Amino acid sequence: MGMGDLMVLFRRAEELSLLEKLIAGCGEGNSGLLLIEGAVGCGKSEFLETVAVNSEKRGALVLRGMATADERRHPLGVLRQLTADAPPGALPPLPPSPAEAGRVGAMRQFASAVRELSATAPVVICVDDLHHVDELSGRYLLHLARGTREAKVLLALTESVHEHGDDPLLRTELLRLPHFSRLRLERFTPDAVRAMLPDRPEAETARLHRAGGGNPLLLRALLQDPGTRPGEAYAQAVLACLHRCGPATPALTEAIAVLDPLATAPLAARLAGTTEPAAARALAALEDAGLLTRGRGLCHPAARAAVLDRMEPEARRALHREAALLARAAGAPDTVVA
Repeated sequence: MGMGDLMVLFRRAEELSLLEKLIAGCGEGNSGLLLIEGAVGCGKSEFLETVAVNSEKRGALVLRGMATADERRHPLGVLRQLTADAPPGALPPLPPSPAEAGRVGAMRQFASAVRELSATAPVVICVDDLHHVDELSGRYLLHLARGTREAKVLLALTESVHEHGDDPLLRTELLRLPHFSRLRLERFTPDAVRAMLPDRPEAETARLHRAGGGNPLLLRALLQDPGTRPGEAYAQAVLACLHRCGPATPALTEAIAVLDPLATAPLAARLAGTTEPAAARALAALEDAGLLTRGRGLCHPAARAAVLDRMEPEARRALHREAALLARAAGAPDTVVA
């Protein structure tokens, strides 16, 4: 059994119970709408794949789509992925232009085709990273959620708790639907890590939990690294988490890594040249992901090293100099300033 399978098994019983209830209900003709939330690295995509696999085992047709920040400005990008996953001819061809695709009649036709498709087998639509979905695909998903009630259709969507899409109406309207369910994936507790690794000494599982902050992605990387110290896999996982925390986070993380225990929203914002609210959001995202502990800096010296090592030496020196001036102005001890 792989580490990914173990991580799914050790989700809370109520999470898996909700999933099974929704999949079974879909097969019985009760439509479902599931929003899977969590911080970066906490297993949203993995759990969505569990939705897909378990649905396929029950005979459902699964349509998959993944939204990305780079494709957000491409109309119908996610919807094209879903259509390509369907059997040939099962869904109508998408209108050639965004203007035609944006008409209510086109959206109704698509929802009607999905409803007809679900008459032969349950249809489960999985969309990863809803916060990056293009606006037009988002409107189709909303129309689908409204137009396929009382049909064998389940919509399963993932979203970062610290990022929301450009269209606030989409999320608001989804929340209002009566068949809406929300599932929040949290980081693993020390007890969960011990249960996952029963053959490891308690001191080792405690070390793994501290180094990874309970973040499933970081824990998997730590287990891949040879020896007892975090290595290359851990460093790459840290950088991947930071990249996925949003476009402003890498620069702020460099400031946080330099400031280390002095990293507060005001100081990090000044050092990164951004606003204090943006710094506060980044700090909250890093905390929720297990990468940061307020007053202690990044979760492990290897995480701090991963951030600093990717910087150009001169830029790193300049940031350290500026951080020293800010620390002195803030009244930090001379040893910290040095």
